[in-house]
This record gives sequence, structure tokens and C-alpha cells, in this order.
Amino acid sequence: SALKMPNNRMEICGVNSMKIAENIHNYGFQNNAVSYKDLARAIVKSFFASSGHKKNILDKQLNSLGCGAMFEKDKSSNRYFMKVTQCFAYLPNQ
Repeated sequence: SALKMPNNRMEICGVNSMKIAENIHNYGFQNNAVSYKDLARAIVKSFFASSGHKKNILDKQLNSLGCGAMFEKDKSSNRYFMKVTQCFAYLPNQ
């Protein structure tokens, strides 16, 4: 599907950029109490532990950011997952 490509998804939202990047992360955890703050810290720590994700986050040419997150439960393992996406773009005059 064309929507699997980040540039196609960005175009649907009205973003046309010559430079884009995307970070995707699936963070799994057991069915226990996890605060949003702890979850956010763990995900950001994981992004910074990956050289490619860190490079996208710190790229000074990418001046715009869109984020999305969703929860899923794997019925077979009773584990929860949070899928997080960061989409970066260079937009002139920002």
C-alpha cells in the first residue's frame, strides 16, 4: 500500500518536503501498572539508544515534527504494545 511510505502519508496531511525522516518503535510491556510518564521515558530512551533514530531526532535540518501513538494487546501472550511514530520534515519558513 502507498500509505506504508512516510512521504505518502505526509502528502495526505498537506506536507510536501524534499527532506523527511521517520522513527517507528513498538514498545512491549506486561499487563502491569505503567504510568504515561514512565512509558514516555522508556520510549525516548529507546529512540536515543538507536543511532538511526537519534540521528533523525537531532537533525537540525528537520524543523517540523508529527507524532502518533496507539496501544495494542497481543491476545496470545497477554502483552501490551505501544506503537509510536515520529515523522520529521524540513518545511521552509518554519
